[in-house]
Amino acid sequence: MNIEEFKRKYIDIIISLFNKENKEKLIKKIDIILKKCQSREEINLANVIEELGNPNFDFYDLYNKGAKKLVYKGLIIEEKKDKYNYYGEMLNQESINLIVNLISKMSENYHQQLFNNLLFNNELNNKLILIIKLLIFTMNNYYDDYNKLLISGNGVVDYKLILKTKQGSLYQTVPVNDFLYGLFVDGLHTEKQFDKYLTNGSYQLLCEDLDKIYVSDKIDNTIIKKVLITIANMFNNKIFYLEYYGIIDEKLKKTLIEKFNIIFNQTLQSFEIVFYQDDIIKIEEAMNKSINRINKEKCFS
Repeated sequence: MNIEEFKRKYIDIIISLFNKENKEKLIKKIDIILKKCQSREEINLANVIEELGNPNFDFYDLYNKGAKKLVYKGLIIEEKKDKYNYYGEMLNQESINLIVNLISKMSENYHQQLFNNLLFNNELNNKLILIIKLLIFTMNNYYDDYNKLLISGNGVVDYKLILKTKQGSLYQTVPVNDFLYGLFVDGLHTEKQFDKYLTNGSYQLLCEDLDKIYVSDKIDNTIIKKVLITIANMFNNKIFYLEYYGIIDEKLKKTLIEKFNIIFNQTLQSFEIVFYQDDIIKIEEAMNKSINRINKEKCFS
């Protein structure tokens, strides 16, 4: 596919995913990416989306300045014992597959509910992409129709929402979806959200477990179960915090839990995983830790 064919088919759809304030800068970046891809005779949607998630920084300059963690094409790169390791390959590659499918379908048929259906409902249900969809749902901060944002010119990737507590004070300024924002803008943001609602290092462990599966020929359901428990803990803790601070009410909380459980159970069935009482206890223990953290915050507030 040449540059003009690519632009005619995809560029308007890609740009619609980003906030109107960043569109001009985004078009320039896509032009650079397309020219680079053309020189390798590899212009396809997956290559462009992968490059789009590559931040504009001089890797070696940051390395020389002592950066301990960097993000490159959705991967998090960490310095360990005088060398750099990376993690997040599975999440990065399968997320690109999901976004590529999404943009392809939008270019063919841009109808109102398509974006929501592909991300939150029952299409594209291969095993690994179900985990991506579960993370997208868990890290969602906007509880209305995504298409409303697209129509208004506010992108679902980099538009920021202001969340306020029930008393009206600022709780947090967040992207529409922490996971999508991390994929395209700042992968460390995804890690920070996990560490905020769980414990430091929880996202890295999640990525490393998924990467082990991604490079092997056989899916280890013991690892998948561990990953799903971590995601369930993340979801439950976040929902608990949001309700406590009045960001969501009891009715919305119930709706979110029901929708999460649909995707979660679908994922369990896909991997043929059974949850036993011990697994439920692990999730309940994580929730109790979250409640204890809230109580400590109350004591010092």
